[in-house]
Amino acid sequence: MCTRLSISETQSLFCIPALKDNYIYVLSFGKKACVIDPGEGEKVLSLLEREGLSLEHILITHYHSDHINGVKFLKDKTGCTVLGPKDARILELDQEVDGGEILTIGPFKIEALSTPGHTRPHLAYFLHEIDVLFSGDLLFGAGCGFLFEGTPE
Repeated sequence: MCTRLSISETQSLFCIPALKDNYIYVLSFGKKACVIDPGEGEKVLSLLEREGLSLEHILITHYHSDHINGVKFLKDKTGCTVLGPKDARILELDQEVDGGEILTIGPFKIEALSTPGHTRPHLAYFLHEIDVLFSGDLLFGAGCGFLFEGTPE
């Protein structure tokens, strides 16, 4: 079941359960949207169509398939721009993000943070307007994510 957090009259944050234990986030502003870590493209497209949204951007935290499986599907369907860490394993990347940048996505300022613990590289995105961190697999409700390639530091 998809949940919706209303940010303002024209802005919302949707949370879509995906796969076995993942979530996809859709940030909407007016009739446009940004998706974070689309592990399943069909679920995102269904929400976009239902809400009448045009996908502008995809933000990727890291290369694992449960976070990027829907990227090619969504990019082919919508022509959106894909931003994420410089990593040859992310094939559909349009713009590399190192960490430290402030991304302007519609009316939002989203800070990209380099967090190479779960994978190298790995990004988290901080949405200043509502104090929300999209941490990929760096953090979980019960603690930190599994360290595949990085270190605790």
